[in-house]
Amino acid sequence: MFKVFSGDWRGAEADANLLYIQVAFDFRSYLCHFKGPALSVLLCLALHMDEKGQAFPAYDLIQAETGLARDSVGRAIKQLCSQELNGRRVLLVYRVRDEHKRYVGGNHYILFPTPSELAAHEAPGAEPDQEAGMQPANDIPSD
Repeated sequence: MFKVFSGDWRGAEADANLLYIQVAFDFRSYLCHFKGPALSVLLCLALHMDEKGQAFPAYDLIQAETGLARDSVGRAIKQLCSQELNGRRVLLVYRVRDEHKRYVGGNHYILFPTPSELAAHEAPGAEPDQEAGMQPANDIPSD
């Protein structure tokens, strides 16, 4: 549905060094599933994602770019994490832990995660993956 690319672009600020996202026309058929804050947060995350579909914006940045209150951002993220389209989860959120099981950095967001990404970051009832240092995001930390 979304793809990061660096290519030809038409507009007032065309810069060959910038990355862009493509939004497939068929997204129109899914648009009705996203309303208000959830749509704003989804688009914000899509505009921050890298080539692997991951994004790392802090809550403060999401708030600034969407104009939403912090609690609205949190509710939208939880909604997107519980939402599926055609059997595929819309959003996965996780945080990395160090060897002392302390969180390192902020939230990591993956749009439309693959089954292998879900398995790697969200094993039900399992301890965090010590090798990879991943922590499932059962409750969404604020930063």
